[in-house]
Amino acid sequence: MTIALFKERNFANALRAVIAVGILLAIYQYFFNRSLWIDEASLALNIINKSFGELLQPLDYRQVAPIGFLYVEKIFVNIFGPSEYALRLFPLLSFLGSVYLFSKLSRELIGGTLLALAAVAYFSINVRSVYFASEVKQYSTEVLMCIAIILSALKLAPEDKKSLLLFAAVGSISIWFSSAAVIVLFVSGLYVLYKYVWTGRNWRVILPVVCWVVSFVAYYFLFIYHHAHTDYMHTWWSRWFFPWGTDFNKIYNFFHSGLLSIFSFHPRRYYVWVFPACVALLGLTYLIVERRYKELYFIVMPGFVHLILSSLRLYPFAERLMLYLMPLTILLYTCGLFYLWRIVNEKIVKLPLGVILGVVVLGFVPWLVTYPLERQEMRSSIAMISEKIEDGDNVYVFGGGKRSFQYYHERDALLAGHHIVVAKNYIVNVEASAPELVSLTGNTWLVFAFHKGTKRGEILHPGPMIDWLVADGYSILSEQNYTGSRVYKIRKNVAESN
Repeated sequence: MTIALFKERNFANALRAVIAVGILLAIYQYFFNRSLWIDEASLALNIINKSFGELLQPLDYRQVAPIGFLYVEKIFVNIFGPSEYALRLFPLLSFLGSVYLFSKLSRELIGGTLLALAAVAYFSINVRSVYFASEVKQYSTEVLMCIAIILSALKLAPEDKKSLLLFAAVGSISIWFSSAAVIVLFVSGLYVLYKYVWTGRNWRVILPVVCWVVSFVAYYFLFIYHHAHTDYMHTWWSRWFFPWGTDFNKIYNFFHSGLLSIFSFHPRRYYVWVFPACVALLGLTYLIVERRYKELYFIVMPGFVHLILSSLRLYPFAERLMLYLMPLTILLYTCGLFYLWRIVNEKIVKLPLGVILGVVVLGFVPWLVTYPLERQEMRSSIAMISEKIEDGDNVYVFGGGKRSFQYYHERDALLAGHHIVVAKNYIVNVEASAPELVSLTGNTWLVFAFHKGTKRGEILHPGPMIDWLVADGYSILSEQNYTGSRVYKIRKNVAESN
């Protein structure tokens, strides 16, 4: 065995170890069992409380999710009960499946054992991969579907009936599990039609594409056309549609936000996106210089189509909705890393392959300081109140936490028998909540849930409400802080009330 081969094998084994670490991080995060936050709880309440037939109708709380995802979630809840573990099992399985399929896609698309392993390693330990592997949302499943579609297109053998059937099945089924699948199917369909029909005159591949179209048309008219939440969704996602016009600031903010979503591999640490973006640009250069147009097409085209749909106000160019692009972005990033390593070795100084491993590992070290990940620890807030609440005490839940509070209250009933008031407004609104709070007698437990460090979190933060209560003569008897959740026990001073 040569020294070079020995070093390559060691490097490959090190990358496999990183992949294993990423899988273990995701599994540990799953069993860590963080509380459901408002978006998860809103969807979970629909899954738990609605029948299979009712899930075909517009969901409550303005939630939208692919029907295939909802049905798998419902099956797991029926089997294992309404726990967080049951609700998060499908996203976790989707992540594990994504790691496996991405290893195959990496080899198929960019080739080379080391290059493919590095891409899978970075995918496995990416904070977004780990986080969404235990999020009660469809985004982890969308990543799986994106990988499966492209892989099936690359491995298609038109003369093989099983290959054609698999190609048709993957595309047709993915539409019912992923909103973004249509984008990837469009890109893959163009590739297949050009390669086998336009160039090869092989008409057999048209049948799978027809199956996709039939599946999409059925899904569209059953669940998208004239949907009850369409207007609300357009309003909610409006700032993630491409801003046509001459307002440079809006255009700049749009693309800046998009770059952050694609290249920021650390939550709330948006300054770290610059290096990955530059390396990805180098990867783009590498693919062009090496004339690897097939790889360039599959890596870049889905994002380009997504951008066009955003400009037509059909699909927002937003962080969560672009998660399916993450494997493709990582492929581009990995190509850039190896290209950079090659340039440095040829032009400047010889560097060991371990440098690439170091960059991969450094990609997840920063977010480990926040691991295991938490968002809104409503379960902890409710448990604390249930231990200390006394007869006659009230519980007032502000809007940012009402769905997660509802989920845990319905499931565990820890506060059953106590007077509970839920604010009607989503935001913390002093004018709206003041009359309700003033009408309560005795001690009151205030429950807040908010998003730390975000603009959305500012409108949910307890600060303004607490300031008003103190100014109005209330005493803060106790305060307890959890990640994204805060509890206060208050009482109106007798002297002030008279």
